[in-house]
Amino acid sequence: MPKGLKSVIVLLLMAAASTTFAVHVNHDRTGQVALLPYYTVNNNFITNFTVTNTSGMFKAVRVRLLDSRIGADLLNINLYLSPYDVWNATLRMNPDTGLPNLITEDESCTYPAKAGLQAGIDLENPYTETTDADLTEGYVEIIEMGDIADGAGPVLDGGFEAEIDAGGVADGAINIAAGDRSIPTGLLHDAYGLPVDCSVVADAWEAGEVSTSSINGFEPGSMGTSGVAQDNGDPALPYDHSHNAGLVAPSGGINAYGILINVATGAAFVQEGVHIDRYTTVAQHYLPDDPVHYRLPSLASGDVREAYITNALGDGK
Repeated sequence: MPKGLKSVIVLLLMAAASTTFAVHVNHDRTGQVALLPYYTVNNNFITNFTVTNTSGMFKAVRVRLLDSRIGADLLNINLYLSPYDVWNATLRMNPDTGLPNLITEDESCTYPAKAGLQAGIDLENPYTETTDADLTEGYVEIIEMGDIADGAGPVLDGGFEAEIDAGGVADGAINIAAGDRSIPTGLLHDAYGLPVDCSVVADAWEAGEVSTSSINGFEPGSMGTSGVAQDNGDPALPYDHSHNAGLVAPSGGINAYGILINVATGAAFVQEGVHIDRYTTVAQHYLPDDPVHYRLPSLASGDVREAYITNALGDGK
C-alpha cells in the first residue's frame, strides 16, 4: 500500500469513540468514501476500477487519482450517478508519452465531460518532487460529495428538486416551472441505458456562476477556518443557501473495487475497496478544475471528527 494512503487511513481512524455517528470502516462494502489502495500500469499491467451507486439516490461523487510517492493529485473527476448507476474506467500506459492514461467507454455523466474521458486522458505531472515514473503507480480515493435533490424521490431534501431555473433564481419547488430544467431528469438513464441529457451538469455549474446574489443550478461548498466542511444553511434543503446548491447531505451507498490485469499473461488480481461511512454530515461539492479548491473534498475535510474501529463482525471496538 502506498505510504500516502496508509497515512490518511490511520489519521482518519486513530480516534476512538462509542457514538454511532463516528467515522468507521463499513464491512458491508459501501460508504460515503471508498479507497482503492493500489493502481499500476507497470510491467504489462492495466488497472480497471468500478464505482457503483448501490442506492436509489442521485449522487455527486469525486474520483481522485494520486501518485505513489507523495500522494499528489494527478486527475480529479466528478461523477454524477443516477440510482444504481455503475461507472468504470481503465488505467493503462500510454507508450507515446510514458504516462498513465485513463480511458472509459462509460456513458454516465461526468465533469469534465465524458467525451474527453472516452478519448483517453493522460495523468499530468506538474510537480517538482515527482518523476513520470512515480505516476505509474498510486492509489484512488472515491468521495461522495452529496445527494442530488430529487423532489418526490427518496433523497431527504424536503421535497425540493435540483434545477436550473429559467428565471435565474432556483427554488427547487416541487412543480418545476415551464422553461426550468430538472437536473435529476437529465441524469436519469433511459430505456437504452443512456443518460437523458448530460449537458445538464455543465449547464448547472454555469447557471450557478452567473450571479453572486442569486442561487441557481450547482454552486460550490465552503470550508471553515480549520479546513472542515461547513454548511451555513439547512443541509437537508438544496436551495436554502448558496453553499452546495442543488445537493443535500450524502447518505452513503458507494461501492468500489479494482482489477489489476497483466495483459501479457492474463493474470488478474481483484482488490476490494476500503469503505468508510459517517465521514460527513454536509455536502461538499466542488469543480475538479477549480484553481483553488480542486483538491476538495478530501479525506480531511469531513465534518465528523471522531472515529471508531470495529472488527469484521462489527462486535469489537
